[in-house]
Amino acid sequence: MKLHRQSQVVTCCFVLCSLVMSTTSANATPAVGLSGGSFLTTGESVNNQSQTIGWGFTVSDLSEITHLGLFDGDQDGLGDPHEIGIWDSLGNLLVSTTIPEGTGTTLDGLFRYTHITPLVVMPGNTYVIGGHYAGIQGGGSIDPDPADRDRHHGPFQNSGFSTRVYAPEINFVDSRSSSQQTTGLQFPFVQGNRPEPYLGPNFQFNVVPEPSIDVDIKPGSFPNSVNLKSKGVLPVAILGTGDFDVNEVDFDTLLFGDPELIINGGTAVSPLRSALEDVSGDGLLDLTLKFSTADLVEYEALGPDTVEGLLTGALFDGTPFEGMDSIRIVPPNGSNGNSLQISAVPEPTTLALTALGLLGIGRRRRKRA
Repeated sequence: MKLHRQSQVVTCCFVLCSLVMSTTSANATPAVGLSGGSFLTTGESVNNQSQTIGWGFTVSDLSEITHLGLFDGDQDGLGDPHEIGIWDSLGNLLVSTTIPEGTGTTLDGLFRYTHITPLVVMPGNTYVIGGHYAGIQGGGSIDPDPADRDRHHGPFQNSGFSTRVYAPEINFVDSRSSSQQTTGLQFPFVQGNRPEPYLGPNFQFNVVPEPSIDVDIKPGSFPNSVNLKSKGVLPVAILGTGDFDVNEVDFDTLLFGDPELIINGGTAVSPLRSALEDVSGDGLLDLTLKFSTADLVEYEALGPDTVEGLLTGALFDGTPFEGMDSIRIVPPNGSNGNSLQISAVPEPTTLALTALGLLGIGRRRRKRA
């Protein structure tokens, strides 16, 4: 969506040949699963060194990460406990936990998960998930059964290995690793050129639905008539409710326009100013916004065929929201208001008055010229 902000445009295998991507408690969705072929595991870490490995990712929708997990190839429990965490792109640790050895955690497909305090992740940001592998040189164990070594290493370029299948909302960015011989969980800052991640760590998430808010265009009037030739402002109010506190609205994220026009190349417009007041008379504060009508027309956020306006924004915690209300464009179809419509033959006196009126219009036009 193109954005306009105050007259400046801002461009606002455990079963072969089957898909292993199921859900666990609360219908949380695994970020990535395995499909088809066979899988290959390696030692506890690269070259059996003590190291944190993982992968970078982005999300396409506001999401809440509820579980962190680790690969368990033959589903009989992990050989060692593993610390696992998620960082932002700058290396700030956002959440971490330890997945214990054995079978005491929830098994979903080829991964064992443990619940965490939910972490909200937002579109537009890059995150990194990593799991620490002690390796034999770091005190970890190496099980003689390769499937117990807790990390999915393929497929590289070999099509015989199983492939990753990401949830639609998850976008793989790059493979990650920390320096070798590091003690404990470390930010995996080394960005690899592998087309797939070291798939040891994984997570489960839920998409956070956008809350719908109550929006009132031109509070106190209905229908909500808008003259596209107006040089004034169009008032739009976000109505406060018992469940929605307008004080939490981030003014800088607010945008308004006809959704049909925006989809087809129009530019949503930001408000000029705002105020807190009770416009609905329910005793709760509402947030009133003023939009320049001229800007709405200039940037094609409103047009002659507009029938509704959409307000979008976000709270200070990043939660997005949207609300819609009806609009009636006057005069209809963008008329300039000077057309004469006669539906019946008027009386002679009416004809005379009409003629005088037209004469006056003509004089004013010639005078302005």
